[in-house]
Amino acid sequence: LRIFPLVYLYLLVFFVLHQGLGGASWMQLTHLSNWYVQGLGDWGPESPSNLTWSLSIEEQYYLVWPFVVFHLRDNKLKGACWAMIVGALLVRFSFLAPEAPAIGIYVSTLGRIDTFALGALVALSLRAGSLSKTTPVILFGLGALTTAVMIAWQHTFVFSSMAPGALVLFLSALAVTYACALAALVRHSQTPLVRKVFENPLLVKLGKHSYAMYLFHVEVIFGLKWLFEKGPLGFFSQSPAALAVLAFWLLAFTLTLGLSVALWHLLEKRFLSLKKHFAYA
Repeated sequence: LRIFPLVYLYLLVFFVLHQGLGGASWMQLTHLSNWYVQGLGDWGPESPSNLTWSLSIEEQYYLVWPFVVFHLRDNKLKGACWAMIVGALLVRFSFLAPEAPAIGIYVSTLGRIDTFALGALVALSLRAGSLSKTTPVILFGLGALTTAVMIAWQHTFVFSSMAPGALVLFLSALAVTYACALAALVRHSQTPLVRKVFENPLLVKLGKHSYAMYLFHVEVIFGLKWLFEKGPLGFFSQSPAALAVLAFWLLAFTLTLGLSVALWHLLEKRFLSLKKHFAYA
């Protein structure tokens, strides 16, 4: 109810505006586009549909993980999570082989499953009452420091610009950093400063619309590029570069947010209201 209605609307818009049904369409419709990219060996032509690879991994996880949770008790479930974390790192290392597609480091389901496993460990620790207040903060600091050092080492935070070997380790550091940040925020959720920041109405509103913003922001950027290069906003090309860039990104953010708010009222909240008919396990 959260993911499917909006993603299929997005794919419909994409197919109508760009390619029709054909090519890799069925891979996107069945949430297998990350495997398509991995098989292709690169991203292919620049396209708004490139972002569906991460949703594909997410949906594959949602398809399998409930059955794992159903059949394993918590102690064995934790063991499965650790196996996934170690296994993902090994899978990413396997893509360093000479004939392997290096892009698999980034888009392989098995190579990115550690992110979900770390989140599951946070949830299991919280449920067991064993999530401490200090350990996640310390590990978050170490993870953030490691991430910063690796960014400085590679002179970039853009994944595609990193050396494959560095990217293998960087993704682990990033996953640990975010998982520990999540754990720390959960354990310190009642701290006045944390509540003041994360209950800020602007952040809450952006969070509510973040999924639609994620899906449609590239489409908006593609449209604005045309308007700036060939359309009625071409006059910005005569402006100072800094002004043109500022105008572009302000318009991109405003249009993306406006579209997302409209989609919330027209579509999202209507489907989300159906959640009341389904109890959480």
